[in-house]
Amino acid sequence: MGRSVAQSILQPKSKGKSFIPVFWSALGAQLRYCGNTSAGGYDDVVIKGETDVSEGKQSFVAYYCKGEEVVAVASMMKDPYMTQSAELMRRGKMPKKSELEKDVDIMEIGVPGEIKI
Repeated sequence: MGRSVAQSILQPKSKGKSFIPVFWSALGAQLRYCGNTSAGGYDDVVIKGETDVSEGKQSFVAYYCKGEEVVAVASMMKDPYMTQSAELMRRGKMPKKSELEKDVDIMEIGVPGEIKI
């Protein structure tokens, strides 16, 4: 945080880094969440996986969409999906709602490893 503030003071015209809010729970089942629905809300949710609570087999990814744009992602028992989603959203590479509905797997989208976050 301090480095970002210093850079803003020293180079006021420099472009800031995108920030994707992240949340996770560590109690019981692990829910992970990234993104922000509070600014403009969402109008649809694309769910991939099993959400049946009665059998205790919740393993899903929920993509919160505003129009075609994915604005947030929640996952349970699908650990890498939230972190991959956050990075794709930060880079502007997140698939559109219609692509997710056609079963695009975000884990198959490459993210360059040599670029620092």
